[in-house]
Amino acid sequence: MIPRTTEKPGYILVFTLLMVALSVVTITYLTDTSTSFTPLIRTTLEQEKALELATGGIQIALSQLAGIEQKQQKNAAPAPQAPGAAGQQKPAQQTDEKTLLKTLLPSYNRWQSYTLKKEKDGINAVVQICITAEDGKININELYDFKKHAFINEGQKERDGKKYLQMIFKRMAPFVGGKELFGVFEKFLKDRQYKLQDVTELLAIKEFQVFQNNLFYQPPEVQSGQEKKEKPPLFLTDLFTVSSGSALIEPWLLSSSVALLFDFKITDSSKKESKESMEQLLNNFKPQATWATDWDKQLTSRYGKNFKALPEGLAPFLNPTFKPTKFSVLSYAKVGKIVQKVLAIVERTDASQDGLHDVFIRKIYWL
Repeated sequence: MIPRTTEKPGYILVFTLLMVALSVVTITYLTDTSTSFTPLIRTTLEQEKALELATGGIQIALSQLAGIEQKQQKNAAPAPQAPGAAGQQKPAQQTDEKTLLKTLLPSYNRWQSYTLKKEKDGINAVVQICITAEDGKININELYDFKKHAFINEGQKERDGKKYLQMIFKRMAPFVGGKELFGVFEKFLKDRQYKLQDVTELLAIKEFQVFQNNLFYQPPEVQSGQEKKEKPPLFLTDLFTVSSGSALIEPWLLSSSVALLFDFKITDSSKKESKESMEQLLNNFKPQATWATDWDKQLTSRYGKNFKALPEGLAPFLNPTFKPTKFSVLSYAKVGKIVQKVLAIVERTDASQDGLHDVFIRKIYWL
């Protein structure tokens, strides 16, 4: 009789090794996954913080346009009046609009930068805002009558919208590779049955794709106290608008692209040597102007051109009344390596009894 063996196969050892290997694979996968998600979570948090700060930057601009900062400064340090000055006070409108100019001109078309520190503000970040006026751009909707399918005053001697835009597009040609865009632009308008809702709709024109990388305004950067010297491009939404409500442009607050188009040299008011010229501009300011006689005294020093040197056909489209109401506010916020960009179109109403203005956001872009 052959005895039965008591030895068993070594499957337990093999099974144990398999379980250990499976555990190692699982732990490795979980570790790798969690490690990959950690930077993603950090990036997502920085994106949210930067977006909140960028929208907060718009609020800074709104307070400036509302006159809150100016009112606080005035209440903190009231200016002494000379004897008899009460009877020589300037009209409230002129004082109000001059205050707006004093607020805007030093940083108009340029960055205002705010650096936040964690010790004081709870976060390390940089917020930049730039204010420009929609009234200082060329309004397409006000220059073309979509019911009559013709430019305003077309064929007339005064303010012929077609001749005005032809002049503008002729001056645009060197910035777009020499292309003549007026023909396709006119066809685009004639094929439409309603006004443009947004300037970016012009990108539907194939030839306007030259603006694809220069759609929204990019203020000049300043490094080590010196502004970059590269020739800036024309930015589509900085040149044209559908928001101003007028076919006329505000010469005191020309956008950077409009000034560039007309070969105007805007004084860099951020430099110390221009402070006196800025004071001179404000001293010569009049809310109601006759540009044929007032341009040389008020704006020649700002733009480097006298009235006779203005491009032919521009003068009739200069608004003689200073009352801008529509503005663009560009706000960038940087947290870590993340930058969020927001652009708002805002409207400023007339001043209330307390001297402040209501400012409403009419449109906002997340760039």
